[in-house]
Amino acid sequence: FLIAGHETTATLSTWFIYCAIKYPHALELARKDVSMHAPKEGKIGIESTEKMTYLEAFINEVLRLHPPVGMVVRSTSRHINIRGELIPPGTRVVIPIWLLHRDPKYWTDPLEFKPERWLKTSEKDPLFHHFAFLPFSAGGRNCIGQRFAMFEAKLILAPLIRDFDFE
Repeated sequence: FLIAGHETTATLSTWFIYCAIKYPHALELARKDVSMHAPKEGKIGIESTEKMTYLEAFINEVLRLHPPVGMVVRSTSRHINIRGELIPPGTRVVIPIWLLHRDPKYWTDPLEFKPERWLKTSEKDPLFHHFAFLPFSAGGRNCIGQRFAMFEAKLILAPLIRDFDFE
């Protein structure tokens, strides 16, 4: 649980700051979102972080382009056909999350940083598939700390972008 405990959030935070510097317009929108829901004198908690939709969109886009875990390994439980290849039960299969998150088959402009793609107010990407975004894996073996990790990331990153400048 070491990698699942804090390394992934630290990695996310590092890439978040990188993207904040590289995409100042998106950072400014995230700052406005945070300031609207958590002014400097106010506390940042569960209720305020749940309202920070642009900050969450920014985080999701960071997770899409720079997932803290680049791949997931699973074992097949039965025979499965992948592109004409019959894979027997018990075979280890690697799911390349990093590649999946950049696949033009599932993402419009996959190499562009666009937090807006995650906002409910924007038009849904016609290529999007539920299993094309797997920063926490999916199914019965997905990350049990997914919600906590997102809350923790917002608690760390919201005051950082509200109170500090990056260069």
